[in-house]
Amino acid sequence: MQQRTWFLPSIIACAVAVSFIVASSAYGYDENKPYPYMPSHAEGDCNNCHTNGCDSCHALHLPGTDDYRGPHGLYSSATAKCEVCHTVHDAGGTLKLLPGNTINDTCLTCHDGTAGNGVYGALVARGLTVGGGHSIDSTNAVPGGDAATGGSSTRVFKGEGGFLTCTDCHSPHETDTVAAFFGDRRRSTRPYPMSRSEVTNSTKLLKQKPTGATTSVLEYGSDWCLACHAGRASGDAVHNHPVETASSTANPYVYRNLPVVNADTPTSVTVLGQLGGRPAIRGSGNRGYLMPYPRTVQQAGHAPICMQCHEDTRDVGDLDAAGVADAVPSVVTTLDGRNAADNPRFQNFPHETENAYMVIENDDDLCLNCHPTGGLP
Repeated sequence: MQQRTWFLPSIIACAVAVSFIVASSAYGYDENKPYPYMPSHAEGDCNNCHTNGCDSCHALHLPGTDDYRGPHGLYSSATAKCEVCHTVHDAGGTLKLLPGNTINDTCLTCHDGTAGNGVYGALVARGLTVGGGHSIDSTNAVPGGDAATGGSSTRVFKGEGGFLTCTDCHSPHETDTVAAFFGDRRRSTRPYPMSRSEVTNSTKLLKQKPTGATTSVLEYGSDWCLACHAGRASGDAVHNHPVETASSTANPYVYRNLPVVNADTPTSVTVLGQLGGRPAIRGSGNRGYLMPYPRTVQQAGHAPICMQCHEDTRDVGDLDAAGVADAVPSVVTTLDGRNAADNPRFQNFPHETENAYMVIENDDDLCLNCHPTGGLP
């Protein structure tokens, strides 16, 4: 009886520890599936959780900031993070002692969408069709990749067979990444401080030089996208919609600093703010996707950044015939698309979106965010 009394709480404690880690992830995604490859989540491996603690994988805090990170970055000589993704012996894959057979497989041990929570698979899990996204492990073509012609180009990526994979855009070790910014995504249903999604200032592990670019991009904005899609920038030989870049203006607007309308009610006033996130936290909601007409002083002489047209599918509102902006409030009540009424619903850009070409709205509805019917020639 004494042995049973000791053994049962131990099993419960281990189960609670594992479920706690899965449910309260501050940097990964609130997955509902087991992690068969991850050493810290191995079945029966209670000591790893109880000795190293949750912060070896999740929610490690950068002192003096509200920056919370998981196993990516903030390494030290005493770190317990390496073993989360690497194992010296008996690694499941064949690449860099990683558990998966490919880079993508390894990333999906945490960021898997089979439960509807990961970066890929969330739409299908909700019974929806993917309209646009980045084709991981299946393409080496870049739409608009040719700067001279605006056409597609091909390149050798880091994935199997030279195909595009996660590490072409993301740095798993947080090396040479862009400046941190606040995004849309709500990663966990847990109450604060369990859920840090809406207060987390993160680089999203975005490389300064995505896909082998030779020039560093320090801020997430149009120039980051153009590291691959160079032919989408307006130029002499190629006709594209103007876009804000370092080559078009000395101080280009970026995701975390651009003019946004100042309210979710009809207004022609703009203030400088960041594109995504909830206004109640640190963001502009859907206000940054509208450009009043005539343009405000802050907007004059500037073009939109790529993300003002290409982002998660959402209803941002419109300009009326006189050019006054009327933004639809941003509402995110649950994680990863569980509530069809949320706006935006999935917050999953640029991995996959409901609309084709990853545009926020379709057809004329997109154009009328910046071009009022009363101002058309």
